[in-house]
Amino acid sequence: MASTTYYVALPFAPGPDGPVPGEPIECQSALSAKATARALSHTSKYVGAIAFQRTGDFNEGEYGGAEIIERYGNAPKDLSAL
Repeated sequence: MASTTYYVALPFAPGPDGPVPGEPIECQSALSAKATARALSHTSKYVGAIAFQRTGDFNEGEYGGAEIIERYGNAPKDLSAL
C-alpha cells in the first residue's frame, strides 16, 4: 500500500442548528491547511474552519480517520457525523 497524507481545510457556514460544513479544500501541507482554514474562518461567509489531515491509500479506499491539526472560530468539536 502506498501511503499518502492529505491536508484539508474545511470551512463551516452558519446553519439553523449550528455550523454546517462547506466545501473541503485540499492543501499542499499542514501549514497551508492551517493558513487556509484561518483565512476562511475570518470571512463573512463562514463562522469557523478546521485544518485536518488523513493518511492512507485513497486509490484502494483504505485510510485512517481525520486528525485535527487546528480549529478556528465556531467549528464543531464533534466531527464524527461528518
